[in-house]
Amino acid sequence: MQIDDLRVIATLADVGSFTLAAAHLGLSKSGVSQRLQALERELGVQLFQRTTRAVRPTVDGEQLALRARRLVADADEIAALG
Repeated sequence: MQIDDLRVIATLADVGSFTLAAAHLGLSKSGVSQRLQALERELGVQLFQRTTRAVRPTVDGEQLALRARRLVADADEIAALG
């Protein structure tokens, strides 16, 4: 798992849409979807419930999103130091 993967999780949880997450992250919608699927396979859990209109974190997804937000913020702060 990379910091960019955590950024995808946090953004997707915050905006609730593959399209909006892709726009925020500068990725394609399919790129966001593929990263999420890869993470779910890697972790062995479903992180988001998908419907035709929205994407919502599962309990595991919300727990990961909480941690991901903190780690992403820390990584961004460290990057700003350099």
